[in-house]
Amino acid sequence: MVRKQKTKWLLRQVFILFAFVWCFIFIATASAEKVIEQDTDNDKITDQRLFYDKHNRLIRIELDSDQNGHFETVQYYKNALMLRYEQDKNQDGQPDTLIYFNDKGKRKKLSIDTNVDGKMDQWQFYTKGRLVRMETDSNMNGSVD
Repeated sequence: MVRKQKTKWLLRQVFILFAFVWCFIFIATASAEKVIEQDTDNDKITDQRLFYDKHNRLIRIELDSDQNGHFETVQYYKNALMLRYEQDKNQDGQPDTLIYFNDKGKRKKLSIDTNVDGKMDQWQFYTKGRLVRMETDSNMNGSVD
């Protein structure tokens, strides 16, 4: 009787372990990205990385346009349209320029950190891709002037 209980317990533990491993594999492959690195100027240094989702759709491009090893430009895509553009020219890990696009690929909002302190201080708003309003925080107090 004790042996039967131990066997049932062991089988239950094996089943739980199997289920856990299967779930882990499923989750890991479901969110997998494919990355393609390119050397677009043939200098033997990667200057472009393209990221694809599990359905082989482009989701992000990272660019190192000045060949210094820092990918300062990141473009985010959905359904073959750019959603967001980020640029970090001073390499502090914070975007200095952010551009958001609408679902038709037209510019919606531009934010700029003019003094590269990590905080956006200039904004441009667009409707149907046309500039309709500009705002600035010229005294850097966190509020639009």
